Amino acid sequence: MPYLDLMRDRLRGKIKSLREGVHEQILDPNDLNEDIVIKVDGLAAGKGVVLPENRQEAQRDLREMMLENKFGPGQSSLPPGQDHKRIFDGNRGPNTGGMGVYAPVPFVSQAQMQEIDKTIVKPTLEGMKTEGRTFVGMLFTGIMLTKAGPKVLEYNVRFGDPETQTMMLLIEGDLARLLLACVKGRLADERLELSPGYACNVVLTVTGYPGPPRAGDIITINAESDTQRHTHVFHAGTVLADGALRTCGGRVFSVAARGMTLEEAVQRAYRGVEAISFNGMFYRRDIASQAL
Repeated sequence: MPYLDLMRDRLRGKIKSLREGVHEQILDPNDLNEDIVIKVDGLAAGKGVVLPENRQEAQRDLREMMLENKFGPGQSSLPPGQDHKRIFDGNRGPNTGGMGVYAPVPFVSQAQMQEIDKTIVKPTLEGMKTEGRTFVGMLFTGIMLTKAGPKVLEYNVRFGDPETQTMMLLIEGDLARLLLACVKGRLADERLELSPGYACNVVLTVTGYPGPPRAGDIITINAESDTQRHTHVFHAGTVLADGALRTCGGRVFSVAARGMTLEEAVQRAYRGVEAISFNGMFYRRDIASQAL
């Protein structure tokens, strides 16, 4: 299969996608003089090989595989989330590992999500397949929305932090089951179900972060607080030492909550923050403010 030619045609706009180009070339009557075996490029639960007896069957089988997704989608996307990288309110100060995230992002339209999928996600996956690097797992794509359209900032082959803490509150069911389905090539058999509403998390840091942090301060958590039933506290820079829970890193906690509205999710997260205290505790007070 002349993939270099297909890539050139894709770049020159002669074909809409590599999928379309492969479909057209393999269905050329001149290429069908021998017995043909068509195989899905990836796992398909033992059902990814077909043996068409003639050109018509080959056309049908290939169309079902490549254009109609007979073996199901090769990807499922989580809703977009917005991180807050700067240390201070108003996006001021040095960058951090992340001071809080909310999702979904209300000002990202469905049309923008479709554009991201069409111009970034799918070409990325197709490109990796073309290079023989079929990707299986969690692909994190950092994107910036610009006047010229969405642009890629980075890729990570993992969930983000603190993005994960927010997304976990939106995913219904067993995440491990979804990941196992990816490994076994059965993602099409699983349904990615999301909870209604929004989720938000706020990161608590120690004094000095993102520089060298202080450590060893005793942490107090009001477990009797009524707000705890609405929040999830994720530990990061904590340690049990000398009979007490103490700080031992820059980012200490991520306090997350879900709500039917973004405002409710944010309020619940900040009420959860109020139940925690330690010397030098710091957090941003404007997470999601640009979307409220």
